[in-house]
Amino acid sequence: MNTFLLELAAPDRSRRVENVTFLDVPATDGRTTILPGHQPIICALIAGKGKLRTKDSEVDQEFDIGGGVMTVAPNTVRIVTRTLPEV
Repeated sequence: MNTFLLELAAPDRSRRVENVTFLDVPATDGRTTILPGHQPIICALIAGKGKLRTKDSEVDQEFDIGGGVMTVAPNTVRIVTRTLPEV
């Protein structure tokens, strides 16, 4: 199964989540879902609920996000936000 690395960054700390297979976040133009192999994009995020799944979990993990910016590269998704979500 293909996976990607999720990097979360806030002014005071950062976190990495490895082996992500699914990510869904609230963006300014609606919900954005990222799967392995997604085309590169940059988008603005708004406050709301996000979801992610890793290859070791069969259940989606929900988290709160306070908005920010997301960049998607071939094997890495980076989210920069004011406060780091608990995932």
